[in-house]
Amino acid sequence: RVVLSSEVPGRIRSVNEELVPGGRLESGAVLFRVDARDFSLAVESRAADVHRSQLELQLEERRAAVAEREWEAFGDSDGSGDGAGRSLALRQPQRETAGVAVTAAQNAVRSARLNLARTIVRAPFNATVVAETVDVGQYVAPGAQLATLVGTDEAWVQVSVPVSSLGRIQLPQGDTPGARVVIEHDVGDETVTREGHVIRLLPDLDPAGSMARLLVEVPDPLRIAESTEPGPPLLLGTYVRVHIEGGELRGVQVPRRAVREGGTVYVMSPERGLEIRQIQVAWSLDDTVITASGLAGGDLVITSRVNGPVEGMLLRGPDDAVTSADTERTDGDSDE
Repeated sequence: RVVLSSEVPGRIRSVNEELVPGGRLESGAVLFRVDARDFSLAVESRAADVHRSQLELQLEERRAAVAEREWEAFGDSDGSGDGAGRSLALRQPQRETAGVAVTAAQNAVRSARLNLARTIVRAPFNATVVAETVDVGQYVAPGAQLATLVGTDEAWVQVSVPVSSLGRIQLPQGDTPGARVVIEHDVGDETVTREGHVIRLLPDLDPAGSMARLLVEVPDPLRIAESTEPGPPLLLGTYVRVHIEGGELRGVQVPRRAVREGGTVYVMSPERGLEIRQIQVAWSLDDTVITASGLAGGDLVITSRVNGPVEGMLLRGPDDAVTSADTERTDGDSDE
């Protein structure tokens, strides 16, 4: 997002037809032109100053040549003259002054040409117009805000995540891109899905919830590029659901309801006895958790309520006619 203004004062001579709210502009497109006649005259005037100063330098060089011949003939016949006297006699300060004047005049020309080029204001990147306050005939002063543009090549989604989750999120490192991200937003009854990737970790926490904040880049949010699949655009200010790829996580996945108070689960042993195991949760999902330790694939985890659980108490298994506890076989390795 950029707010444009004119760097030079003047009256607006022309305005791009697309410089209206919602208009689309390509990088380098002319947005508006400031009356350039005064600046063109300034360039010509500064060019004349350069020519004048160059003539002055030529005159001084010729005068110095004459003074040098006179010095050699009369000024220091006995070799007793000092360096300072010789420099003054040969008009060295006058030549340096004339040279400095040439340099200053040339710099003034460059400055005038730069101001002339600034009478044409161009789009700095592919953009869409959010707001504008510029019309033909309007006089503008330097620094006055005239248009607000937003880039269309990419958009950033700011995402808050728990600090504890950062270890599982790939951040960009050199040529390695950040974690892949799926962005969802609702348009009426339709859920639109876009893809992006993590590009940056912000250095401060979200003051509202003390969570870490990531920036996710979404290419072509308004679906302008021809190579982008058609569909509803991702408009500025849209609230979205974000799914960040966390890589592979090896562990055992069990229903959330199977996890008891204190981080334990009930398991039926091969002898149909109750085992109370302490687990370590590696990741939590909506209805399940993935454990890093405490369970193995194939364990029979009890999901129903057990009255008065005691380590080793006998249980009826799922194949019995009457069961005292519902069991569910754990999955093996799970991918997050």
